[in-house]
Amino acid sequence: MTILGLLLSLPILFLHEGIDHVREGISEKVTLPAWAWVGIAALILFLVSKVHDNAVHYLDWLFNRSVVRAGDRLGEAVLKSKSYNEIESQLVQGVHNALRLASASVFREQDHVFRRTAADDTWDGAARILDPNDPLLKPALAHRPYDVDAAAATRNNFPDGLTRPILAVPVGDRLRCLGLALYGPHVTGNALSHEERSMLAELADKAASALMQINDDQLRRRIAALESELAEVTQLATVTSQSSMPSSSAKTGG
Repeated sequence: MTILGLLLSLPILFLHEGIDHVREGISEKVTLPAWAWVGIAALILFLVSKVHDNAVHYLDWLFNRSVVRAGDRLGEAVLKSKSYNEIESQLVQGVHNALRLASASVFREQDHVFRRTAADDTWDGAARILDPNDPLLKPALAHRPYDVDAAAATRNNFPDGLTRPILAVPVGDRLRCLGLALYGPHVTGNALSHEERSMLAELADKAASALMQINDDQLRRRIAALESELAEVTQLATVTSQSSMPSSSAKTGG
């Protein structure tokens, strides 16, 4: 938006240069005091600056709306996901395409380590496991996005150059980090904006809810299966016990 503001400022600069030429042309037909020309120039510059400010504001709103719409679309897809792969696909490919990022990946907590479970092609040959004791993961407990410095990227064998991750987004809550999403800058090299970081944080919260729901569903199915097995074992034990008991006629004949 800073570059956009500078571009929109060019017409004002040209207008400022052209005011003298306009004044000279009008002065040939109309004679006005110097203070009047100062007032006219000030009025023109004020009007143009208002147009400039409104244009920047509108374009900024338009850009933010596109980010919000992308976040809503991805969030809805995440909440409807029925598997880990679907959720991670939205966090990686969905975000990668929506924001046009140079790289994206997800590491999910498995067996007390963080394993890379989804990534784009830029991660081929890069790290597959993160040490949970590495300093990179300590800020994840704060449950908000944080920057990834070059030293952490090198230490953990992340992609380098333009594809180096610059933002880490925890997936989980304040009690547990279920995963970590890592994102690079835009393909243009620009860093992620405040609005984009906020959108990714909200998306990660929805992903955490979806992951926890899948975990709960799996746990319920496992409990139901164990209860069914227990019922079968109990029933078999009862039948076996009854069949092993001596009959009343056998006792009488004895």
